[in-house]
Formats: sequence, structure tokens, C-alpha cells
Amino acid sequence: MSEPAPTLALSFKTEVRSYEEVQRMRYVTSIERLAKEEGIEEGIVQNSRESVLEVLETRFG
Repeated sequence: MSEPAPTLALSFKTEVRSYEEVQRMRYVTSIERLAKEEGIEEGIVQNSRESVLEVLETRFG
């Protein structure tokens, strides 16, 4: 045990912070990730449709 106490304490604090970060992070499954991507894509398509309709209504009544 030749490691000085301050270095050991710093190492311990670093490990604890790392552990706490891992515990706070929510695991996202590949299915959830795909669903989120599909939702984003659907939102983009919907927004584009609404924009086109708004332009058409403004232009042609």
C-alpha cells in the first residue's frame, strides 16, 4: 500500500461519481431508439405537410 491517502481519496471520489452517472443514465433499448427515430421522422413529415398546405392556402385560397 504505497499509494498516498490523498491520491486514494481522489480515486475513490472519481469512482463514486462514475458509478452515480451510470446509475442516473437510463438504458434505451434498440427498439425504443428505433421508435424514437420513427417518431421524429413522422413529425418532420407532418410538419412539412402542414407547411405545404399553408403555402397552398395562402397562394390559392
